[in-house]
Order: sequence, then structure tokens, then C-alpha cells
Amino acid sequence: MRQAHVIAWELHHEIELPDGLVVRHACDNPPCTNPAHLILGTHEDNSHDRLARGADAYNGTGFRHRTQAEVTSMRALHTAGMNMTEISRQFQCSRTTAMRIVKGISFQGI
Repeated sequence: MRQAHVIAWELHHEIELPDGLVVRHACDNPPCTNPAHLILGTHEDNSHDRLARGADAYNGTGFRHRTQAEVTSMRALHTAGMNMTEISRQFQCSRTTAMRIVKGISFQGI
């Protein structure tokens, strides 16, 4: 299944989405299919966009994006001795999410 915004971008530009790239929403509105609001980038670019905007909202899939400050705090708390369960409670996420962020599996560029 392909996402509507990807199809909109491809139709507007008359080319297929290049391998390794994603279509990003410059408008921060995931349902948007306006080609003027759609830009190409990498998954990392997309993550950095969300962090730069302080994306504190849900992305429509039930997963919450984290701000750079939250990621930095989670890692600092772990370094100071807080365990993953405590971190996950404080930041209202699963223990697995906390572990992935603390270990650098998620948000690698931060």
C-alpha cells in the first residue's frame, strides 16, 4: 500500500520516488497531499524536522515523537543511574522505546 502524499508528489513531479528517500510534509499535516507542501528527504531529515519543530504531537499512528530536549534528558537520566522502567514512566513511553532512545537506536543523530 502506498501513501497518498507519496503518490501526489510522484504525479506532480512525473517521476517515481527515488530509493532511500521519503516525501516529507513541510506543513506538518500528515494527511496533506498538496505538492507545494511536499519535499524530498531522508528518514533522518524527517526525524530532524520533527525535533526542530518540537513535534510533541502524535503522528497518526499512535506513536509520539520526542523533542531533542526529551531525548537528551532520557539519556542523561540513564547515565545518572535511572533505570529504563523509571525513564519510561517519566516520559510516558514503553520500556522498549526508552531503551531504544537511551541506547541510540532511535534518534541516532542527537
